[in-house]
Amino acid sequence: MRLDDLIDELIRLDIHIAAKDGQLKVQGEKISPQIVEKIKANKEALLKHLGEAEASSYLIADIPVAPQQENYVLSSSQIRLWVLSRFEGGNVAYNMPGAFVLEGDLNIVALEHAFNALIERHENLRTI
Repeated sequence: MRLDDLIDELIRLDIHIAAKDGQLKVQGEKISPQIVEKIKANKEALLKHLGEAEASSYLIADIPVAPQQENYVLSSSQIRLWVLSRFEGGNVAYNMPGAFVLEGDLNIVALEHAFNALIERHENLRTI
């Protein structure tokens, strides 16, 4: 089995793997004996893949959750955008409409996972 196929299967089954101290940590509700055997058979390749992914990714500090309050302080850029939006026609000045055309097979589970991770990470995507 190709490593990419195994990773796609793990994503589809919502099984998460992580590498820690040379060991694989596996989490998920749909872990079957067959999946365990596939993971064991590809352990070294998975460890290498996870190590390369970690080394190539940028480590960004977690964004703290802002405390609940009635109003929030605006940055100078936010104030400038608000002022510009008050002018006639200003509401469309910073809108950048666009469309994306996706070709090929789409892994719906992976796409949902990516969007949910993005929304979870950025508080302003969880608010109005």
